[in-house]
Amino acid sequence: MLTAIKKDGTWITLPEKMTANLLAELRMSTDYYCPCCKAEMTIKAGMIKIPHFAHKNNSSCRASSEPESAYHLMGKRKLFHWFLSHHYQADLEAYLPEIRKRADILLTIGGIRYAVEFQCSVISETEFIERTNAYQSVGIKPIWILAAKHLKRRNLHEFSLSGFHWLFVTGSYHHPFLWMYCPVTNQLSALKNLTPFSPRNVFAELTTASLVILPPSQISPRNCF
Repeated sequence: MLTAIKKDGTWITLPEKMTANLLAELRMSTDYYCPCCKAEMTIKAGMIKIPHFAHKNNSSCRASSEPESAYHLMGKRKLFHWFLSHHYQADLEAYLPEIRKRADILLTIGGIRYAVEFQCSVISETEFIERTNAYQSVGIKPIWILAAKHLKRRNLHEFSLSGFHWLFVTGSYHHPFLWMYCPVTNQLSALKNLTPFSPRNVFAELTTASLVILPPSQISPRNCF
């Protein structure tokens, strides 16, 4: 997790990089707590590790049901700053107590709330549906973005998609597509016009663009660049 609650009740988001002095200062200045389960947290950082919060003790916190890799932490931070740079109202790791879910990013656009989920680990169809239904039950529209590292490309227009990949397919029946993002290259991709020709393989068109030149409006549920 990149965010936590201080002892005085205020929120803190860790910087992407920090010096040893800043790390020591933050660790000594106050106690930190999980916004979801309220358990005490500690700051993890190092030469390789991305600074993040972790529960001090083994926890059954629903917000930590999936292990967070450096790839995931980097991705949701970059997506968050992408929205902010275009003056969108966005909250990083927003906890929704009414459904006991923590969205990677919560967007509010024109009074409509969107939960942006950058999914890096494999989850079951049951969990995917449960999380999607939970957001929808409180009027939040989920936008699922798959980690680009999951994509298996066989040749220029042939890709291998598992049942897990198909969970993320959106768009219309006639024009389905799949959002993917790579924080290492900072590129958002759309796998468009999916045409299955075997149980696991599809013909499709892959379009990729850098977040530097791409406006966030492109990831609206109705849009695809």
